[in-house]
Amino acid sequence: MQITRTRPDTLPVDEAAFLEGMHLMQGEDPELESDAYRKVRAAALEFEEHGQLALINQTVRCTMYQAPLGTGIRLPIGPVQDGAQITVSVVAADGQEYPLTAAQLTFWRGPRPMLFITDDGALPPEIREAHAGLKIEYQAGFGPDHTAVPDDIAQAIISQAALMQDAGWDLRRGHNGLSPHTARIAARYRGVAV
Repeated sequence: MQITRTRPDTLPVDEAAFLEGMHLMQGEDPELESDAYRKVRAAALEFEEHGQLALINQTVRCTMYQAPLGTGIRLPIGPVQDGAQITVSVVAADGQEYPLTAAQLTFWRGPRPMLFITDDGALPPEIREAHAGLKIEYQAGFGPDHTAVPDDIAQAIISQAALMQDAGWDLRRGHNGLSPHTARIAARYRGVAV
């Protein structure tokens, strides 16, 4: 599966909260503040990837090769809010796309979204039997800005950025990726335990 996202420029945490969490005051030192922004953005991106999440609303595009029709497909990024739309096309072996209708789709929204495609016979038999894949596009995220992001996630991102700031999170000493605390929070939303 190939996945791309259109991520917004919006930070998933409150600016005052992350500056305080990183022991900075707004306007105190523009260079340190700029570095803090980069660390918060890096921590948020790492959290999203580790948790298979979209923190702020974003468009997710998936291309699945040899995807089975008529079975459930777990979508890779969540959560998906009520009312979010999805578009799905079957891609033929020759590259031609056949958009599916709403009647052919069942879209389960929520923290772990699923897609079910009903093979109602509307697709030509040669497509049903030998399609090259599916193209799926949908909106995922907790909401339009940082106020929609759950507090525990926001705090985990701030803590991760502060750890990067204070301890240097030295890659040479084996510290790579998320802290155990942040990884547990990400796993909780992804649906696994660590």
